[in-house]
Amino acid sequence: MSASSIRRLVSKNLLKFYGLSGHRSGLQVISRRCSTEKENEAVHSEDESEFFENEDDLKKSVLDKALAFVPTHGWSQKAISKGAEELGYPGVAHGMFTRGGVDLALHFCDACNQTLAARMKTDADAVLDAPAARKPVRSVIGDAVQSRLTMIHPYIEQWPQALGLLVMPQHAPESVALLQNLVDDIWFYAGDKSIDVDWYTKRLTLASVYVSTELYMTQDRSPGFADTWQFMESRIDNLSTAGEDFTRCSPMQSYTKYC
Repeated sequence: MSASSIRRLVSKNLLKFYGLSGHRSGLQVISRRCSTEKENEAVHSEDESEFFENEDDLKKSVLDKALAFVPTHGWSQKAISKGAEELGYPGVAHGMFTRGGVDLALHFCDACNQTLAARMKTDADAVLDAPAARKPVRSVIGDAVQSRLTMIHPYIEQWPQALGLLVMPQHAPESVALLQNLVDDIWFYAGDKSIDVDWYTKRLTLASVYVSTELYMTQDRSPGFADTWQFMESRIDNLSTAGEDFTRCSPMQSYTKYC
């Protein structure tokens, strides 16, 4: 699948996601961060050597272990099986991860999003104590996108395979939801407080920047991905509407309101 096809498919599904989700305001996004899932029954190995409070914990641990095998086996059922073997659960991979490599790719994206959100929250909390250290909103946005994309670097050779899995029609809704959560978090910790059409515009434009830069990075062979970061900066500069939004956003006002 070509880069342009991936961009069109992601954009189509992102617009569809926003349309189906109705008027999802910033307050609703904040409530999402506070929601919790119902715990499943405890799961443990037969020899009692490993114990997990619930099935979700077991799945997460298996997928975390499986990431070490991606450079060798790609985003595949084989990598997941290897991860399960590392934990002493050699028989769970096929029954627990019926979709194979896409489960691993989605887990990786979700984990990276959570890591970035935690970092941005730490930075935002630090600014509350030292307002003079506050960065311009545009810098916060650019740094966040670069930081998130840098997390892909250990798997850059296998990332085109992951993208191919993530944009498949049956998986696209979950992929787009993760992208939406990513841009939600970036704008939230950057200080966005819009509640009108700007709320959607900012997220759509930032999603465009992220996806196009991600695709560019898969083809970049420059030292330290220097060309990718230059491309990212130019994409931000070329989005005139987004540029206006960057300047209108008042840093930390929205964040401090909910602290």
